[in-house]
Amino acid sequence: MAEKNHTKVDILVIGGGFAGLFAAIKAAEQGCSVTLVDKAYAGKSGSSPYVGHFAVFNPDWGHDYDAWMEHVSTIGEYINNRDWTDMLFSESLDRYHDLVEWGVEFEHDENGDLIFDTDEGMVPNAPLLKRWVFGPVIRKRAVHSGVKFVNRVMLTDLITVDGVVSGAAGFSLDDGSFWSYEAKAVVICSGGGAFKPQGWPVSELTADGEYMAYRIGAEISGKEFNEPKSASRDYPAYTMGMGWTEHGRSVGPPPDLGPPQAQRVKCINVHGEEITNRPGSNHLELEFEAHQGRAPVYYRTADGGLTERIGGAATGLSVHGNEGLVPQSKNCDSNIPGLFAAGDTCSAMFVGATYPGIGYGSTGAAVTGARAGLAAAKFISDIPEVKISASQLSDHETKIFAPTKRTGGFGPQWLTQILQNAMFPYYVLFIKQVDRLQATLTMVEFMRDHLAPQLRVDNPHDLKLAHEVQSMIYNAEAKLRTSLYREESRGTHYREDFPNRNDPDWLAWISLQRDGDQMKLWKRPIPEKWWPDLSQPYEQLYAARMPGETLEAAE
Repeated sequence: MAEKNHTKVDILVIGGGFAGLFAAIKAAEQGCSVTLVDKAYAGKSGSSPYVGHFAVFNPDWGHDYDAWMEHVSTIGEYINNRDWTDMLFSESLDRYHDLVEWGVEFEHDENGDLIFDTDEGMVPNAPLLKRWVFGPVIRKRAVHSGVKFVNRVMLTDLITVDGVVSGAAGFSLDDGSFWSYEAKAVVICSGGGAFKPQGWPVSELTADGEYMAYRIGAEISGKEFNEPKSASRDYPAYTMGMGWTEHGRSVGPPPDLGPPQAQRVKCINVHGEEITNRPGSNHLELEFEAHQGRAPVYYRTADGGLTERIGGAATGLSVHGNEGLVPQSKNCDSNIPGLFAAGDTCSAMFVGATYPGIGYGSTGAAVTGARAGLAAAKFISDIPEVKISASQLSDHETKIFAPTKRTGGFGPQWLTQILQNAMFPYYVLFIKQVDRLQATLTMVEFMRDHLAPQLRVDNPHDLKLAHEVQSMIYNAEAKLRTSLYREESRGTHYREDFPNRNDPDWLAWISLQRDGDQMKLWKRPIPEKWWPDLSQPYEQLYAARMPGETLEAAE
């Protein structure tokens, strides 16, 4: 079976969203043989199908570089990696031109000019994509470039030979057969890690790629921050619009039931008091109001009515471009030779502690995807053929299919629910506090050590769920440990017991790595040249106020 489904290829790309497609196309254009494997269908999976904007920096459109950089750095509360922010800006126009060349359409007005969108109080803006069905268009370009696609195969294990990533293994979701790939380089573009929440289209993003990289020693970062998205109580699954007019715009439930972005939607609490949203497109105000007993939170619809919001619609995800493998250089290479990452699996930190606007996630995926594909192609030029032994493949096959061999144990659906019960309450990941974090971590460790090793399944679909819940347990542990480690509040990381920003001690990123059976954490200080002017008053450096914050103590 392993021999039948064993394939040799120059570059293996895992994940078929924006990042994966860009990586595959750019590598194939360098003459490499490229196979892209997706557990769903490349071009229609992950977060990419729901993208509505693509942020492009272009001085010819009147954009001011210093203003854009200051906006991202200020909203990100000074922990964005400015080298990567600069790359995002400087290469976004090239990636935009790629999309146009490949046939992706953008919205134009009656005069034929591009339509840009932004949020009140934000400097950056972004062109509107004409249709949110561009994935198949980019996939068509990838096929033209020679990329081979494999759908409905879930890769769960990276394979190393002498410390170099040399392939991956997994199984078919159709017939449960074992699949393996021998590659000179692997690019992981499998997205971030959520806990299958309701109300946001992220249920297939379960940190699979990050977890397989963590297990072989990859350095991971950005886990303590959150995407505090909300949804309508009346239409919890309607957040991005799934119906289309002939012009490609959304139809269905009223469009103003979508997510409140920055100042666009004015929310009110149960007492009728208006909530002033913090800068940035995603914020914690709903959770702050709920914690103070002022929920439900509503916002006004176009007809003047009220609709109730519910939080936690993307629980488990970090800020776009933050979580994932730490790039060791501008080439998106990890600390493991032969392993690259892009998109929301690459911790480029180009936006910092809060998402600064619209379109950065898609542009970041395109920029890092292109860089990773080109770098992988260059890397393999000096890599000799590597042979994965039959015994290695057999070991991976045994481990992958272990849940199918057990006669007793726990179902993955049940364990997923247990994990969600632990992680979904707002007072765990959004309103954080040491005792609650530690108590939840204790339960997650129990799930990791006692429940996950006893998962039992009898079909390929449930085997997929079993591997996904193990990845989500890892994600939960990583988010809890980094949340405990960062003893301050910053952006979408709020510690009730440390409500102030702590400069310069926490002008830093947190990295984690597997160390035997333990998760090792350490601090990576941000270069001092990127620090804000700490002689300025605290309240001027940080416009967003945190509950319990004491400005006097911060001076």
